[in-house]
Amino acid sequence: MIFKASRLSDGNKMFPVEVELKETCLEVKDPGLFKSVETNYDYQYIDDFKVSNPMIGYCSFSFKYKDQLVEVHGFTDHDMDEIERLLDQKKKEYLSNRRG
Repeated sequence: MIFKASRLSDGNKMFPVEVELKETCLEVKDPGLFKSVETNYDYQYIDDFKVSNPMIGYCSFSFKYKDQLVEVHGFTDHDMDEIERLLDQKKKEYLSNRRG
């Protein structure tokens, strides 16, 4: 499933960030004028997932990936709930398939 950050949020005015939860990884696509940057984060290395949910404005999330802090901004409350739920589900599925 693909989630697109709001154009009204900070840093996403022209080219909003997209997040896709794939079978084996979380993909963050940062589009640009001439070139976009896609980064894949394997579920097994995602730790310390945190959601920032301000009273006014858009939600952000952050996580540690191999000791690197990754932050993504600009999602609605509904999208953030769904991203968090799917990430937990996909990570559990991925890790159980690797063991079995």
